[in-house]
Amino acid sequence: MQKILLIEDRVTRQQLFMNETSIKLDEYNDILDNCINHKYTDFLQDILRDEFDLDKYSIIITHKSAFEEKNIEVLSKLKKYCEVHQKPLVFFSGGISVNYYLNDAYESLELNSKTFYSSNLTYFLKEFKANNKNILMLCYGKKWRLNVAANILEKTNNFIEKKKSFTDILYSELSDMVDMETLHKLNLEIAKNKIEDGWIDLENIESFRDDVFNYISELADE
Repeated sequence: MQKILLIEDRVTRQQLFMNETSIKLDEYNDILDNCINHKYTDFLQDILRDEFDLDKYSIIITHKSAFEEKNIEVLSKLKKYCEVHQKPLVFFSGGISVNYYLNDAYESLELNSKTFYSSNLTYFLKEFKANNKNILMLCYGKKWRLNVAANILEKTNNFIEKKKSFTDILYSELSDMVDMETLHKLNLEIAKNKIEDGWIDLENIESFRDDVFNYISELADE
């Protein structure tokens, strides 16, 4: 089974959050390597010597400033590794005020430490055990699908407003603005876009928008 790597340089900080939320990370040892104490020290030395092996991990999570004077070097190596191997990379820090998600070269997420060490983490770990590995759960917990769909709806509406005078539109323009790959992670059978030679008509985009809206309405009623 693939695992999660959690890198934390401050044991007392993690323990404080664990005491506040009653999260018991030890209960997830089968899927989580909690890299603290000597494990953290060993990992830092290995990555600085380029002797690290992260093959068994499907998701890598680290405090964003965990590596002190070597921080820039280590974070650069982690980013490069995750891009090459297409593994999600999550940063948490008390200095991060808003959630920041990207899915271009590879999946990456930044969020506040308090958000990370919350009940969302327990939900994320339980879902990981069930083979559902979406890192957006760390931000939004059980409401992650609703937040993803709402974001896509907003971007689609903005796109329609810009293109309302056009009949045919390049599909690449839509996919550049609307994160279709993330939408697919919702496991939805919505919006069967009719693309012909790279083009899509405005009516089909509006139908797509309506399907997303209906999906949001159903989630909100649950």
